[in-house]
Amino acid sequence: MKKSKKIAFSAGIALAIGVINYTGIHYYINSKVDPVTVAYAKDDIPPNTKITKEMVIERSVPSSSLPPEAMVAPSSVIGKYTANNFGISKHSLFYKGKVMAAEKMPNSSVLKLKSGELAFPLLVDLETSLGNSILPDTKVDLFFRGKVETVQKVNGSTITVEKPIYGRIAKGVRVTSVKDTDATNVFSDTKKKQNGGFASPTTGEGKTALAKIYTFAVDEQINEVLNKATLLGEIRPVATGSEELDTTMSDDDIVSWIEGQSFQSASPNDLVTKKDGDQE
Repeated sequence: MKKSKKIAFSAGIALAIGVINYTGIHYYINSKVDPVTVAYAKDDIPPNTKITKEMVIERSVPSSSLPPEAMVAPSSVIGKYTANNFGISKHSLFYKGKVMAAEKMPNSSVLKLKSGELAFPLLVDLETSLGNSILPDTKVDLFFRGKVETVQKVNGSTITVEKPIYGRIAKGVRVTSVKDTDATNVFSDTKKKQNGGFASPTTGEGKTALAKIYTFAVDEQINEVLNKATLLGEIRPVATGSEELDTTMSDDDIVSWIEGQSFQSASPNDLVTKKDGDQE
């Protein structure tokens, strides 16, 4: 009886030592391997493509095997874009500098367009950009400013008088990008100010980059009116917190006036085809 107890006791000690050894070895291996879940491309992803959840698979690999530029977490790549000149091969890692947020892409103004929207570009200066204070993803109103000639009789004489015309063409238009003279995004969301706002990058000379061109997201009808308006006068973005603005014309009236100043597209009957030998 005593012998069987000793055998059982010895077996228990051996089992305990085995469990401790296994646990210790397992802990030692894990401490050296340090496995981490990493994002990989499920299939080939072309350049300039938005990365969706369906394009990403996860694998557990030793952290020591990862290149320093690898983007580890799936959340760090989903919703971003592959670079214009760099695609991701099937079962490949994602790398910093090759995967970018939409605002970092050269064609960010187009990538931010929603279905049915068109990009309307507008050159601006320090005044019309409100001193570099209109930011991407904010909304502004677009106004037309110009002059119209009217004929009046004064003391029996007929004279031509220029009158100013000013009115709103579009309300609540979204800014998709703000770029400087080098076509570089003026505002960066990766450089936050202490108050949580955007920070302006600096040029090579250390000066603050200034907005030179805005891109707005508009529908097809407004895009047509805006393009006609640029031939007749000036488009100005206006940031306002008020629904009612004092203008010389209502929104509908200003659009109708611009449309009324525009010629319709030429028809085939308007075109004259010269024959061989015809003289100028």
